[in-house]
Amino acid sequence: MVSAADQPSVYRGSDQQDDVEAQSSKAKSLPLTQETGVRKRSSQKPRPVMGQRPMWQPGVWEKICTYFKSDMFQCAAQSALAMLIVSIFIFVQQLRFNINNLAGIFVVISMILTSLNLSAGGRVLGAALLGVTAWGILLAGAMITVARQTNAYTAWLAVFTVVAFFLLAVIRVMNMIVGFFLGILLAIVLLLGQFEWPAYLLWHSLIWGVIRGIWLSAFITIAVGFLFFARSVREDICNQVADHIEYAGHALSGIAAHLMPPQPAYDPPSMRRTRTNLHAFTDDCHGLSVHQKDLEDHRESRVDPDVDHTLRHTRDPGVKTIAQLRPAVVKTKALLMTAPFEPIWFGTCRIESSSWAPFIYDLEVFSTRIALLESLLEGHEPLLHEAFLTESFGINPLPCFRKLLAVIATSNAAMSKMLRAAARNKQVTPCTVAADSRDVLRHEVREVLQQCYAAWRKHLDKNKQELLVMPVQNRIIMVLRVQSLRLLEACVKLEEGVAKMNTLDTQHPVLSSEHSKAAAGGSFLSGNNSRSQQLPKVLDADAVAGKQQSSQSSGSKPLIAAWKRCKLELEPVIMFCAVFAGKALIDIAKQSWQALPRCFGTRRKALDTLRQNRYFHFGFKFWFHVSWVFVVLIVTAAHYNFVRVNRTFFVGVALITTLQERADAALTRGVLRLTMSLIAATLGFVVMLKPRVADNTYALTTIVCTWAFLIGHFGTGAYKYAAFLATFILNALVFNQWKPSPGSHGTWQYYAARISEYSIGIAIAWIVEFVSPWFLAADVLEQLGRAAKGSADMVADCTEAYIEELQMLGIDGKKRSPEKKEGSAGRSLKAMMSRRFGSKKRATETAKPGRDNTGVDKLNMHNISKKVADPLSAVQLQIAKETVPWKHGPLTMPSAVKSSLQGLQVLLERVVLVYAMAKQEPFVEGKFTCVPYTVLYKPIEAELAKQLTNLRNTGAMLEAVMRGNSVPADFDNLTAAIDQTQKQRAVVEQQVKQAQQQFRRRTSDTEEGQRCSSCSSEDDIFRAYGILLAVSRYTDKLVLFSKTLLRDKFLLKRAPRRMFWRNAAYL
Repeated sequence: MVSAADQPSVYRGSDQQDDVEAQSSKAKSLPLTQETGVRKRSSQKPRPVMGQRPMWQPGVWEKICTYFKSDMFQCAAQSALAMLIVSIFIFVQQLRFNINNLAGIFVVISMILTSLNLSAGGRVLGAALLGVTAWGILLAGAMITVARQTNAYTAWLAVFTVVAFFLLAVIRVMNMIVGFFLGILLAIVLLLGQFEWPAYLLWHSLIWGVIRGIWLSAFITIAVGFLFFARSVREDICNQVADHIEYAGHALSGIAAHLMPPQPAYDPPSMRRTRTNLHAFTDDCHGLSVHQKDLEDHRESRVDPDVDHTLRHTRDPGVKTIAQLRPAVVKTKALLMTAPFEPIWFGTCRIESSSWAPFIYDLEVFSTRIALLESLLEGHEPLLHEAFLTESFGINPLPCFRKLLAVIATSNAAMSKMLRAAARNKQVTPCTVAADSRDVLRHEVREVLQQCYAAWRKHLDKNKQELLVMPVQNRIIMVLRVQSLRLLEACVKLEEGVAKMNTLDTQHPVLSSEHSKAAAGGSFLSGNNSRSQQLPKVLDADAVAGKQQSSQSSGSKPLIAAWKRCKLELEPVIMFCAVFAGKALIDIAKQSWQALPRCFGTRRKALDTLRQNRYFHFGFKFWFHVSWVFVVLIVTAAHYNFVRVNRTFFVGVALITTLQERADAALTRGVLRLTMSLIAATLGFVVMLKPRVADNTYALTTIVCTWAFLIGHFGTGAYKYAAFLATFILNALVFNQWKPSPGSHGTWQYYAARISEYSIGIAIAWIVEFVSPWFLAADVLEQLGRAAKGSADMVADCTEAYIEELQMLGIDGKKRSPEKKEGSAGRSLKAMMSRRFGSKKRATETAKPGRDNTGVDKLNMHNISKKVADPLSAVQLQIAKETVPWKHGPLTMPSAVKSSLQGLQVLLERVVLVYAMAKQEPFVEGKFTCVPYTVLYKPIEAELAKQLTNLRNTGAMLEAVMRGNSVPADFDNLTAAIDQTQKQRAVVEQQVKQAQQQFRRRTSDTEEGQRCSSCSSEDDIFRAYGILLAVSRYTDKLVLFSKTLLRDKFLLKRAPRRMFWRNAAYL
């Protein structure tokens, strides 16, 4: 994630204010002298104030308990216990080491370190990957068996290897995890099985032995994960969501404190400058005479990177922003995937993913609406001034909004506490803070807005020469109203979801469903009550005999019920583990078949794929280099006994595991794996040099388990792959040298062979990676470019949908006749209710074309998440995953990535603001009319359409500039698009002024204008000017973001180089 300290000054704000705040907070923490009252530094602890309890600090026992509860300790303990059980079969039972045991150890480590989480469902999901490894083992056995039927065994085996790794390259590109496991087992069995004679030894001793060892180790790992430190997905999700809601409440409090602070007793110089520019812009909107230079300076300050001071964090540096919390939602969704695979004996720990999925979506919506409030933070000086608002409206509306946001923050704290109690399976009172206060708060906000609107209309009627426009302060209040009320509704919905999760998910899904069926009115009355009310009847002898037989057979009913319940619960898990391999391969085949026409459908597409598709480049590099390396190993092992004896499969394993799509990821993981391999190999060699240790099976078991416990601490972080390789190397080196008979100790040959094999494999991978390298920065910038283009498209779509909505309202009003007045009113009410509360169609029904799919009804928040929000979260996760403390030089992430990520987070807030303005409800008068289209949007429709087209073009040019194959012409096109956007914006503003002047003349002169003015509502004014304000603010940030990219040195330096390579490709 990008922390607040790493954010550039373009999007952060001035550093001077941060330093002043830091010094003031630091000074407040110093004690006061009793004589002068001056704060001084002292090495002694300050005396506790009488009546004030000292701050609690955790002691040694609390720290030990926290360590035992941490993920690091649990992962390390599970690794050590699983390794202990596997070592019993190898050492204590005096079994000689073979590839079966090594494959089992590989599975133990890989399942623990590559699981999504430490829960039971995550363990089962990790075990499902073993089916993919079975396909690799069977493919290697089939290749060797068929090649032995020919005369040229080595030549045909090399040909089959090339074909097999071509398929593996396709799988690796489509699914990295599946290709990773499939390639490792394929390489191991292929390089070791070519010397197994005869054929039945190959299948009996090697292939079936490896599969048996894998499944035995998988069962041991799952059992250890279930019996020791067992944890449910529900507990992880509850704790993670509780942290998310708590941080969101802190961020909301910080935003409210900065957005609506108390009025200061004095005006700092920065406040006076802000007010000067603010008054200049307000006077221009009112048509008063202002200096043109002041107005131009104000407009340029909003799009100039040198003078922009946007505050992208709250006053408390310890509070995370919503942009930093978005990846947590992605991790929560990944946790939810493992919920259906928890075993039946977890009882009350099971959750239903169908119930939690809507709740996670509501949490995402809640976070996005808090980000809307962050979009109002435009510098260190607050935008809202109580004196100015009181002068404009006659009242101060800020206390009402402060109360509303305080209620939401209080609700967040209560929900967080409730979820943490639910994680411990405790029942608490449901949180209804926001739900209980919703009606009162909505009424207060409505009353305040009605008074503000009445005062504003009275001011307009008094000053006939002024334009129909709201000052900037009034517009901010309008935006704050929409955002705060939508945030309140999202908070109420979140409270309902938390209460539902706490009351229902503490029961087992099957038991709760059976209990709900039994508690139904019809079944209960027709079952228990009806039977209890019947009088006993006299039974004959045959009836008594039949009843006795039925009572004897009723003893098996609990067993049948238990079997049915086990089958119902375990069937999804068994079917998933059984068919995961085949289903994964079938899905990969479908994706490959669908990608063929998209990549090679035409000659132009084929050329673009060959030149620009990086995934195609990586697949070709993987297939070509891995194939020839394995062919060389097979041929040399067939002719030279030295290569055969020293088990060269470690070269192939190191090559396959180190090759990555991106060069910096391969370098990082290669260095980590080489370092950990050196440490593990040296330790294993030293252990085997000691005769007393090498001959003692219990000592070897203790050393192996201790090493697994120490390395297991890295199983939950960014070093999990290095930990995996280190444990695998240690066990492989120890087991390769150990035999039941004494005297077989470590030798320099084994040690040098292991180190050289891994070094050769990693070196080959590094050489391959630098053939047309692809770095993480290039991939991230391409994703951010697509997100920028998606944001511009979504803003244009929202504005066009709103204009279409106004046109449809005008058509409906013209078609309305007196005979159908009642029916049309019912239909319009129904349409308004559907727009306000959402249509409740069944999931199986498809949307029909018609009135409900036109206008703002066709807008969907999922499109914004898909095009903008999800790519940003994916980029944040990639950066956090590949960030290593010792990265320097070319591996350091360029500043363009951080600035682009932060700028796009601002653009996302502006996009959601446009969406919120378009989807707002009729709040004051409860209706929308077509008056804004007739008065305002129809005169400017042509120019506004050009402005939206310029926004789309600017987004497309941003995508072209941020691509890896950008050329200098793309920068020129982006500059031209920025100029056109700014010029067209000035034209639109002028058109808006002319439309307002024309409307004022029509209102005072013609009867039609007076009737049009009387038919309009406050809701029309709020939404019409809200859309213009939101689009204007998005345009400012898009231009600012584009100018920042044009000045970035990293993007400018790589453009000529890419231009050269592109020209060379055409030659």
